[in-house]
Amino acid sequence: RPAYSGGGKTLYAQKAVNVNLKVHAGTISIALSSKGKINLLDRFGECTTANSIVYTPSLKNVKDKVVGAKVYDHNEDIVFPYDGPESEKFEAQILSDGKIYVRPKEDAVLENNKTYKIYVWTELENYKFPDYEGGGGGYLSKVLSIKTGQILPKVKADRSSVNLYLSNKNYVATFIVNRSEAKTIGNVESIAFGEKDTNAQESFVTTEDEVTGKHTVIDSEQLEDGSLLVKLKLRDTVFYGCDTTNKLTMYVRFEGQGTNTPGTAVTMNVKINK
Repeated sequence: RPAYSGGGKTLYAQKAVNVNLKVHAGTISIALSSKGKINLLDRFGECTTANSIVYTPSLKNVKDKVVGAKVYDHNEDIVFPYDGPESEKFEAQILSDGKIYVRPKEDAVLENNKTYKIYVWTELENYKFPDYEGGGGGYLSKVLSIKTGQILPKVKADRSSVNLYLSNKNYVATFIVNRSEAKTIGNVESIAFGEKDTNAQESFVTTEDEVTGKHTVIDSEQLEDGSLLVKLKLRDTVFYGCDTTNKLTMYVRFEGQGTNTPGTAVTMNVKINK
């Protein structure tokens, strides 16, 4: 019954107002529906609907909004409340639309075409969940799956052939490789011989691949325009004949690329001179 004050301390009551209150006795929870795909090459800069898995939260038995989110790697032995380290592979951001954007961390080592299992921890603005629902007053989701993918750009070289000389092993032949189309996503990072191309690996100077531990990576230099200056140099022992032209296949690798894929192939005719 609303009232207002009159002269002095007198209160004047008004007509009663009826208010309906609905009490929810159900369990408070958060469900996440997902949409989107992962491109391992597109994990830098701002999160968008094009480079993230977008989770839309649905709140049950509570009026509130999600203001915080974290990602945890799946663990069969996980117990509640969970206070372990956050995922080393994936990260979460909440944007102005209130949705949760999950994508690979910039420096995460991931395989292409592989399904990873995660949990998403969410925090509401007002309601705090009991500890048994999730650490720190938040809510831990059910196990979620993220399948990685990638779109490798086509590449081109600025020439089709180079020369090297058995009489001058210190000579370095160079050529430049870059994406064929500037609008495609992906930064050229390195170039390497195939893991099974032992003749090339033992004929040209290469360095160890940090991921595979094999000597496949060819010396190169990143140029200002994002292209790669490739440097071919002969070893003391060469497995190619003198005065022969050899069509060699190399693989251009991109920043963020899956560790289980060689890259985009580019061929070069390498002539071995006296």
